[in-house]
Amino acid sequence: MAFTATPTWGTPLSGAWTTAQLNTFVQSLALAFSGTVGGSDIAAGAIFRTHLTPDRYSWAAATFAGNTYTVNTLNGAGMPAANGVQIFFQAPVGGTNAAGGTFVNVNGQGVAALSKRGGQPLAAGDIRERLNYMIIRSADALGTVFWELVSLATTPDDHYESVVTTGTNDYVATFAPTNLALVDGLKVRWKVPNTNTTAARLNVDGLTLKDIRKHFNVALAAGDLVAGQTVETTYDATSGWWQLTSPIAVADKDSAVIGSARNLLIKNNGAAPNNKLDITADEVVMKYGTVALNVAAVNLSVDITASGANGLDTGAEGATTHYYIWLIHNGTAAASLISASSTAPTLPSGYVYKALVGWIYNDAGSNFIRSCQRDREVYCQNTNVLNDLAAAVPGTLESLDISTAVPPIAKTVWGTAGSGDVAQPARMSLSADANNVGLLNIVGQQNGAATNTFRFATHFRLPLLTAQVIYWTSGNAADRNRINVSGFTI
Repeated sequence: MAFTATPTWGTPLSGAWTTAQLNTFVQSLALAFSGTVGGSDIAAGAIFRTHLTPDRYSWAAATFAGNTYTVNTLNGAGMPAANGVQIFFQAPVGGTNAAGGTFVNVNGQGVAALSKRGGQPLAAGDIRERLNYMIIRSADALGTVFWELVSLATTPDDHYESVVTTGTNDYVATFAPTNLALVDGLKVRWKVPNTNTTAARLNVDGLTLKDIRKHFNVALAAGDLVAGQTVETTYDATSGWWQLTSPIAVADKDSAVIGSARNLLIKNNGAAPNNKLDITADEVVMKYGTVALNVAAVNLSVDITASGANGLDTGAEGATTHYYIWLIHNGTAAASLISASSTAPTLPSGYVYKALVGWIYNDAGSNFIRSCQRDREVYCQNTNVLNDLAAAVPGTLESLDISTAVPPIAKTVWGTAGSGDVAQPARMSLSADANNVGLLNIVGQQNGAATNTFRFATHFRLPLLTAQVIYWTSGNAADRNRINVSGFTI
């Protein structure tokens, strides 16, 4: 049965109608509905649910070729060519725009420029495949039609996280999605694979190496980027470099003093005292360039018969040699190192932080002397540096080489000075230089048995104004003077 609607009116009145009677008659109309709606009861073109398509006039399919998007709305050519028309479209696969301008052709109305932010041309990567964008038709003062990208352009506003970063100093970063151009304001975050040792550069997605700068135009110093650190850089198209917009590594510790330590102890190993030292400390400051690293709970052993980390840095072990104890770090763990250099040890691969912390002497038999170092004070076996001698010119200070007892880095020295002859009293003077700086007078005599070859002796302590040199003299040519060194500071 077809769907029908039957009208029913009230009984009409005869003669002339008043306005009130006419209104009453009109309101008497009643509709009676019967039957059902069939599939052919509503003609094509009429309002019907199969003809109702959401956003028929604004959603569009798109293709991409030659940096031009071809966009066709769902109603085809029915879209009016008028300013203010808005279109939504999804960039197709492979539809990422490149440099050189981007264009759009909507419903065959002609190719027009696609711009952003009041007419600015799109930069490479502003539109990326499979993302949805909204554009609005407009025209400039001369009537030239263009389409404005009113949804956010992708590149300048997003932060991109590196997928892989490699290299040292010249870093190569790969991102997803790929950056197609270095546009002004592009921000990227990436993880530093290796600590930089010189000024650094960055290559993003193969778009050429560009300098990394800090504080606007300052080149990076060694250690500004530390392995494992995540940094953010922003591209400055005017200057053509990357600005480091995150802080440099541990910049607040740049003023820390390298080698500063708390409760440092270095001593011969109990089981292998001739070739091995034990090193402990509550904390030690190491540095790489200007960057400081505070390492806590140090507990290490170093063996001169081993090579590399926790051993000798380079070459073969030498006899009668001053050696220096270093602490080193690779960004992950600390190690110790023995080196003949007090300034530039040969660091094992991967180690960049270092600090000079101690000293040891390898004797004529290639064995460590016995010593104990507390912080910067070294206490060691007695070394005789003057034996039963009188001054060349009594009363005149002369220099004494004590290089067999202290290293060149020693700052002060202490020990015992006096007479070793029972028949001669001690009549000695010691000084830091030939001008009586720190002058000590040692006078006295003991007729009893010798103690450690001394008949009379006293303790002395002097600053070392000249490396490994002190000054001394005695009263007359018959004096027999002795000096032993038992410690120093570094």
